[in-house]
Amino acid sequence: MKTNDVREEFYTLMKARGFKSFREFARATGIEVSNIHSNLTGQFTLSIQRAFIIADTLKVPIDNVLSIFYPEEMRSNQDAVADIAVKY
Repeated sequence: MKTNDVREEFYTLMKARGFKSFREFARATGIEVSNIHSNLTGQFTLSIQRAFIIADTLKVPIDNVLSIFYPEEMRSNQDAVADIAVKY
């Protein structure tokens, strides 16, 4: 289960993009509020298709969305890239 920090980070980004509530954002994406909540809490994984819909709606790079929904994986990937860069 993910922490409230993930939900807050997403909510902050959503508000910065002009959405007043999860319900308003959900309507704009066509994704049910309960599904967004389930993705944010880690109850269900976020599909690639849904990640792109969210990124497009928020007008942010897909990396921003993935770093919110998959923070550990994004950190691991960044560390792996940094390790490769050091070797070469």
